[in-house]
Amino acid sequence: MLDCIAKVNYKNTDNSRKLGMLPAETYQVTGINGTPESVRQYFAIGKVFGVGFGHCDRDGKRHDDHMMEVTHVFVLKQSEQTERFCDYLGEKYGWEWGEHFTEEEWERFIAAAVHRTS
Repeated sequence: MLDCIAKVNYKNTDNSRKLGMLPAETYQVTGINGTPESVRQYFAIGKVFGVGFGHCDRDGKRHDDHMMEVTHVFVLKQSEQTERFCDYLGEKYGWEWGEHFTEEEWERFIAAAVHRTS
C-alpha cells in the first residue's frame, strides 16, 4: 500500500502555451510513498513535469513530452477513512471521481461522517 494519495493540478508552461499544447490544464490522481509534507514538496507549486508523451500542439505536430507546471496539490494520508472517501467518490461520480478528489469534497465527506456519528 502506498503512503498517500494526491491530486495534482497542472497548467501549460509558457512554452507549451506558445505551442498550443493540449490539454492546456489537467490533473493527475496518484498514489505515492512519503509523508503528506514530502509529497507536497515533491509536487511543489510551480514545479514542471512532463505529463504526456506524444501530445499534439495546435498544428497537430506530436511532441515527445508535454511540459506542465503544478498549480495545486491536495494530499491525503492513506487510511481506512481515505479509502472510504475514494469509494464514496467512485459511487457518486463514477469514472470521473478523480476530478472530485478535492478539499471541498473531503470536508463535506468528513462533515457528513461527523453528522452521522453524532
